[in-house]
Amino acid sequence: MTSFTEISSDIIILIFASLPTFSDYSNLSKTCKRFNEIAQESAQTIFRSIAKKVFLPEALHLLGTIRSANSAQKARLEHALAKTEDNYRVGGAFLKDTLDMREGWIGHAEVNALREDEKIVDAIVEDVAKMVKRVVKLEIWEAKQFMRPMPKVPKEADEAVRADIKKAVYNLAILSAQFNLARVDGHDATRITKELLIKLLKEGSNKMAWDYDYSYAASLSVRDLFAVIALGRYLWGKKWPALEMTVAPNSDPFATNGMSDFNQASLKRFAFVNLLDSSKIKVEGPEEPILKTFDSCWCDAFWNHEKWVRSCAEMERLRTVHGLGFEENYNVTAFKRTKQKVLDCTGRSTSKETMTAREGAWEAEKLDTVGDIALLHYFSRENWLADSIKLDSAFEEWVERYVMHHMGGYPHDADKESFIDQVDMDDMTYY
Repeated sequence: MTSFTEISSDIIILIFASLPTFSDYSNLSKTCKRFNEIAQESAQTIFRSIAKKVFLPEALHLLGTIRSANSAQKARLEHALAKTEDNYRVGGAFLKDTLDMREGWIGHAEVNALREDEKIVDAIVEDVAKMVKRVVKLEIWEAKQFMRPMPKVPKEADEAVRADIKKAVYNLAILSAQFNLARVDGHDATRITKELLIKLLKEGSNKMAWDYDYSYAASLSVRDLFAVIALGRYLWGKKWPALEMTVAPNSDPFATNGMSDFNQASLKRFAFVNLLDSSKIKVEGPEEPILKTFDSCWCDAFWNHEKWVRSCAEMERLRTVHGLGFEENYNVTAFKRTKQKVLDCTGRSTSKETMTAREGAWEAEKLDTVGDIALLHYFSRENWLADSIKLDSAFEEWVERYVMHHMGGYPHDADKESFIDQVDMDDMTYY
């Protein structure tokens, strides 16, 4: 029988790498002196393997994105995080100087940062899940009020829905980090100092020109893209600048001083413009099945999960099986893929392939896709967003009567909206 002392180090490393949690790693490393030595010497290899099982791929991608960011991008991220409420600072842990800058490196500091970040993401997931439950109540109430078919949906977000939400939160953080500083007051941005950049960011200077790289957005599936867009519906009013990307341009309810860089990089506009090729489609009006599918892809996200999944799958089929997508897999009229000179995390100039909007891409007379048409005409008022967060006034009045009937009235200084959470969905009688 082979003893532990006779097992090769490579086999022991494989045993460690196969462990499902970091707690198991810690426990096994204490088994004997040799195991402890190997665990410490090969911690990076082992940690990287375990991390892939413990954390979502999007969490590791966000770590890599922020770690590889150049000084201008990190200054922008820090500036955005400073304007973000504490429990929404996704990715903030990855800006710490203690992290190793080597690509793919996972050590103790990185694991701790991933855990710290995941706590924030999990709390956001619960915020969204709470709003999902409220929207379900509104939908059930409206079905009863207007005698429509009752939606057959879970009363609250289940594990599958929470998994989609968690993935979307990480993806939004990744997408918000895809800006490249192109020019500063008309000059080459690769020569700007970090001190000047921070000063200009704090001043809100318009001397900086940021190019948004849509490459990551273009790589997302329909379902993942619309899950990100749907976050704006449920996190309305939260102080997280990245949420400005989830609404259509010029309809941003978060911005106070005109359209921000985040809102200019609207993911909703991107979805409309880049998913389907209108030269292959004839849109007759708002009842057009394709537009109804678009509508369902975000309106039904999270609260009507089964219908939403079907709609996203149908959109994928329209693009691929039915050939209604773009041959190059992106809208060449609106976007261009080019090699762009950027700074890497060490400050050296390097070439990177990016996907950016063409000059004048958003001018109305140049728009020629089904997405553009729908965006400009059918969905221009952002009804889907306002209806879900600013709950129907009739519904709010009904909640007030419900509370009066069951509880005798609102406690002093109570948040009326919070009482929606106490409404029994099986007892939505009129009062």
